[in-house]
Amino acid sequence: MLPLSRDRRKKPAAVAPKAPRRAEKTRAKRPKTEGATQHEVDLEPDSPVIREHKKAEARRRGFKYAAWLVILIVVGTVGWAVIKETFVENPKFGLREVIVNTRGALTPRKIVRVLGLTEGCSVLTLNMHHLAEKLRRLPEVKDARIAKDNDGRLIINVTQRDPIAWIESSALKLTPMKSGFGCLVDAEGIAIPCEVILDEYASLPVIQNHSLNQMNPGGEIQDVSVREAISLLKELEARCEEGADTVRRIEIPNPWSLVAKFEDGASVTFGPGKLKSQLARFDRVKIQARQYHWQIDTLDLLPVDNASITFRRPPDLAALRAVPTATLIATPPSHR
Repeated sequence: MLPLSRDRRKKPAAVAPKAPRRAEKTRAKRPKTEGATQHEVDLEPDSPVIREHKKAEARRRGFKYAAWLVILIVVGTVGWAVIKETFVENPKFGLREVIVNTRGALTPRKIVRVLGLTEGCSVLTLNMHHLAEKLRRLPEVKDARIAKDNDGRLIINVTQRDPIAWIESSALKLTPMKSGFGCLVDAEGIAIPCEVILDEYASLPVIQNHSLNQMNPGGEIQDVSVREAISLLKELEARCEEGADTVRRIEIPNPWSLVAKFEDGASVTFGPGKLKSQLARFDRVKIQARQYHWQIDTLDLLPVDNASITFRRPPDLAALRAVPTATLIATPPSHR
């Protein structure tokens, strides 16, 4: 085996030289000198000259603020005078006419008086939302809308509550058809104090509850029996429009009964909480009474399975026996 020449021998790979390390700078510590004294430097020096300069600067700054304040007061005063002369006290924007559209016991004169409107007051300064809310707080008012124009005209549309019955209560000293001592109620159960008696109020029925001892004018009546009586009255009034007899009053003798008295003299007893089924039975009895010419004196619908009926004159019960689906049991007739 021939020896290789020196030129062909494998040379080792060259190693890249390492970068010299950067010498870390180390902060040289000052040698502590024994017996050395530290002096603190005051960055805000004080001297009579410096104090005098500060006072002068404060005076200049105060004068500047005072000058700007005077300018603002003068500009504001002049601006308000211009606005007042141009808009507020301008006769063109003064209140000239008030149009009130309403129907009910609340008269237009009283509505204007409640709002505190005076002739000549600026229409631009009136807050329509505030005035409408003021009217809605009245017990007689259900809703109110107010609009204005630039010709000094104010248009007020007031929807008053429609009462459906009088409230009678000896505990609250409420008497129907008596101004100042009477109280009406609408279909929503809102109590309406009566100050003016209109002609249409004379034909309204009466809800009598002598145990009623709490009621807020303009608020909803919370008594359960009275609310049931209102629901019963609305159902009976709907039947009255279909040709049935008119209900004149609903008495609440106790918490479990409602006695409806009609114009023909009939007296029908209902029970709160079961009006739907009782009204269905009441309709069947009224249909048969008209068909067979019965004159009902009293009808008690509190029993579930039958109904107790009394008549003014002895009825013809032969016709009743011919009705196989009848569930009514007639009591011995009573004469009045």
